Amino acid sequence: MKAVQKGKRLEKKVARLWRQKIDKTAVTTPGSGSGDWYKEDVFTNYFSIECKNQERVSLWKFWDQIRNAGKTGNKPPVLMISGAYRPILAVMDIEDWLNLVKEAKIEK
Repeated sequence: MKAVQKGKRLEKKVARLWRQKIDKTAVTTPGSGSGDWYKEDVFTNYFSIECKNQERVSLWKFWDQIRNAGKTGNKPPVLMISGAYRPILAVMDIEDWLNLVKEAKIEK
């Protein structure tokens, strides 16, 4: 399977999971975020999501890509990584993660 196809498959899966568990706003963006309007791979109202479906993970390279490419706007970036027969992992900045935990704790 081509790398582009693998990436698109992960983007669609992440968007579908978001719609099932969070809200109906998640969509994949045309050109995997290479367009003028949406810079993330998966658009949501809350996070800027970049997806990488590769066996060899260059974590810092991927993280720098989402942080430095102006892809995040005002939304916290989240890097979704996966590979063949691997779970999808979410990578985010600790400050953003702590804010999520704090909000979850307040809501209970």
